[in-house]
Amino acid sequence: MSASLFWVSTGLILYVWAGYPLLVALLARLRAPATPPEAIDVPAVTLIVSAYEEEAAIESKLANCLDLDYPADRLQILVATEPSGDRTVDIVLSWAAHGIEANVGKERRGKAVALNSAIEQARGEVVAFTDANNLWEKEALKRLVAPLHDRAVGGVVGSKRILAEDGQIANGSDLYWRYESFIRRHESRLSSCIGAVGEIFALRRELYQQIPAGTVSDDLFLALGLLSGGYRVAYVEEARSWESASRSAADEAERRSRIVAGRLQQLGALGALLREGRVVEAWQLLSHKILRLFVPIAMATALVSNVAAVLGPPTTAAEPSLLALSPPYGAVLLGLQALFYAGALIGLRLPTLSGPGRILGLATFLLAANLATAKGLALGLRGKQAPRWKKAQR
Repeated sequence: MSASLFWVSTGLILYVWAGYPLLVALLARLRAPATPPEAIDVPAVTLIVSAYEEEAAIESKLANCLDLDYPADRLQILVATEPSGDRTVDIVLSWAAHGIEANVGKERRGKAVALNSAIEQARGEVVAFTDANNLWEKEALKRLVAPLHDRAVGGVVGSKRILAEDGQIANGSDLYWRYESFIRRHESRLSSCIGAVGEIFALRRELYQQIPAGTVSDDLFLALGLLSGGYRVAYVEEARSWESASRSAADEAERRSRIVAGRLQQLGALGALLREGRVVEAWQLLSHKILRLFVPIAMATALVSNVAAVLGPPTTAAEPSLLALSPPYGAVLLGLQALFYAGALIGLRLPTLSGPGRILGLATFLLAANLATAKGLALGLRGKQAPRWKKAQR
């Protein structure tokens, strides 16, 4: 029984983190070669900057928006914000002379409400979303909106990149987002990118759906809404947004737990896609987003069942069996698990590593991410995850 639990749990972990990415890449490569977006006239764009308690970053962000290589007469820059305990609102209003517009809520009600309010002020045929704590490359907006010449494309996701910084959280975050980029690139080529990142995401304004109050992951809600409406979500790796990693493992855990709680709110989208016959997209959603929720449970089960197999009654089999976790296989696999957890804890204590040593940073990040997933799963199931903005320190 212990061996069966171990292999089922291990199989889930391997499928989610390795099997699915390799399978979606293989299927994408079997399709016709990808063609770059056609050159088109630049559409009128409203760039909505979400900002809450961002007085340290907001001026750099607004300057970055004004510096984008996009015709000024085709670009509306609009900041969606709420009253806070710092000077964010005052700073934004002081940039009015530079053409920056503001949509300021009367009270703190959360990002979803702020975006719904801001969309009423948007004039562009395309709405692009970004956060205050990241900076776009100069050509990012042009590259982001280019795929929208195809009427089958309802939204476009750009690439999230992590600035080179010291610390294992930064190292692990960088490797993780490169891995995510690999998956999104092939998902987009196969059928559609699943989900979005609020840092760099665009859609046709006519396809915007009002985000229900209490929604935690507004970007996932909007992306799944496009899929349910029969549209594709494209991924453009060359449209890059750069940001710092979370300042600490605790901040990263808080951020990721919100992401997980947000995924739980959107589980109904899986059934909607299946009812509409979008089987490939439903498989992608299940493999990329939903099954990841259960990886922490699988990790705990794999560890406990492995220990039980090693400490349990000796096997009577004539030959050692890997499937039965009989000696020496059970001990070897338990040792490998111990090395992973030890490496993650060591990486947490070290300021930075380079070269092959960065694998410790990845182990630290994965352990922290899965602990955060477990927390988010618990909060989401209990309905305890607050939808209001809570700024992660970076």
